[in-house]
Amino acid sequence: MILRNAYVRFYRTFNYDYLRKRHYNAKPDPWDQMEDGTFYPYVRLPVDREFTAVVGANESGKSQLLLAVECALGMSQPTPADFCRHSSYFTVAESMRIPHFGLQFDELSADETESVCTALSLEDPENLSSFRIFRTGPD
Repeated sequence: MILRNAYVRFYRTFNYDYLRKRHYNAKPDPWDQMEDGTFYPYVRLPVDREFTAVVGANESGKSQLLLAVECALGMSQPTPADFCRHSSYFTVAESMRIPHFGLQFDELSADETESVCTALSLEDPENLSSFRIFRTGPD
């Protein structure tokens, strides 16, 4: 299984994809919709199949990207303090939101395909070549 894309929204400096939202013919993907129907596209971070390092200047988001992947996998727990302060949803109230994360995987092995199908109660593993998971809440 290969990580193909990471999706991040409202996490630290990753607010949402402003350019995609403002594009004149932008069409939301199903996961880009908020509960109220508002279109807030995820920042999509493509991952090269053969990448071995994340490089960039200081404070450019390298560690934030890796922490976002950890949160998406459930290895770390995001907190309200991680919520992007530039978001229109930001609040200091106790009901502050949790950032949103997603991952896209492809090139699944037969065993991985079977495990995913079992976990999701899917009956046709032959048609499963990739999948996305999204975490939009604390659980």
